[in-house]
Amino acid sequence: MRKYYPTRVYDGCISDKLLNAIVEKYKTSFSYGWKANNKNNEDQGHWNVPICIQDKKSLVDLAPELLQKDEYVHALWLYLKKYFLGERKLSRVYINGYTYGTDGYIHRDDSLFEELGAESPFSETVIIYLNKEWKMNWGGETVVVDNNGEISKSVIPKFTRMLIFDGQMQHASRPLSRMCKDLRMVLVFKTVQSEQTNLIDNIYNLTINNKHSGRTFFEHLVGTSAIALKLGASDDVINACLFHSIYGTEFYKNVNAIARDQVRECIGTNAELLVYTFCITVNRFETFINGYIGKESNNSSFYKDLLFVEYCNILEQNPTSSRLETLKRLIFL
Repeated sequence: MRKYYPTRVYDGCISDKLLNAIVEKYKTSFSYGWKANNKNNEDQGHWNVPICIQDKKSLVDLAPELLQKDEYVHALWLYLKKYFLGERKLSRVYINGYTYGTDGYIHRDDSLFEELGAESPFSETVIIYLNKEWKMNWGGETVVVDNNGEISKSVIPKFTRMLIFDGQMQHASRPLSRMCKDLRMVLVFKTVQSEQTNLIDNIYNLTINNKHSGRTFFEHLVGTSAIALKLGASDDVINACLFHSIYGTEFYKNVNAIARDQVRECIGTNAELLVYTFCITVNRFETFINGYIGKESNNSSFYKDLLFVEYCNILEQNPTSSRLETLKRLIFL
C-alpha cells in the first residue's frame, strides 16, 4: 500500500481578485444532480459546473483544454503547479455547489483508476473555497477520513482557503444547516501523478519532524512564503521565504542538518543566498535595518529582498509587531 500524501490547509495564498472573477463567471451556471457517490441510492446529489472533465478512457493532461476554456482558472492552475503541485497532470476541474438538503457523501476521488483496473497513481485533490462569508452555524465543513474511519481533518469553508489532500483519502462535504440560505461553492482540481517533485514536497520532507512556535516548522515556512506571494514579491523572495530559516538562525535551531547545495538545487543561487544570509546574521533585525548585510551580498536589490524576507517572516508570526512599519518604509521607498 502506497504512502499517503499529507493533508494541508493554506490561507491567504490565493488572490481575492482572481477568485472573485471566477465566482462571477460561474455563479449562475449550476445544474443540479451531480452525485459524489453514484452507487449510493440515498445520495441526493448537489449542484455542479463542469469546466474540464476527463474521459475515463483517456488520462491525458487537460491543462491545454483548460487554457482554451477559461483563462482565469488556467492561471490559477499554473500557480498551483508552480508552488504546490509540481508537474502533476490535471485530470478534472469543476465547481460544486451545496444547499440545504443536497448532502455530500463519503467517497474517494481515485476510484476512477480502480474502475479502469489500474493501480491508483499518486494523486491529489485541491479544494478552494469560494464563499465570501461563512458562519460557523451553517455547517458545510469538508472532512477527510483516515484509514481507521476517524476524521483526520475538518475544514471550515473560508474564502480563499485551500485544502490539498491525497486522492485516495475518503472525504465529504458535511450537510448544511437549514439556516444557511447561501449556495456553498468550491472549486476543485483533481490531479494525477508525475515523476517530478516540487518545492512543497522538498520542504515538507526536510522539516516533517520540526516544531516552531507551538506548531510545525513547515506551517511557518509555507505561511511566510504565502505572504510574500500575496504581496507581489519576486520569485526569489517567495522561494527564499519558503526556506528562510532552514539552516537554523540565532533564534531557531533547526534539528536537521541541511546542505546548501540541496537548497540551491531547489530554489536557485540567488534565493539560496538570501536564505543563507538570513540564517547566519546575528542580531538580525537591527543589522538589516542599519544596512549591513555582509560584503558578499552588499547591493541594494539584494538588501531590499532580504528586508522583504524579514518582513514576511515577522508578519507571519506577529502581524501587530511595531517592527513591520520600519521594514515597510525601507522596502517600499
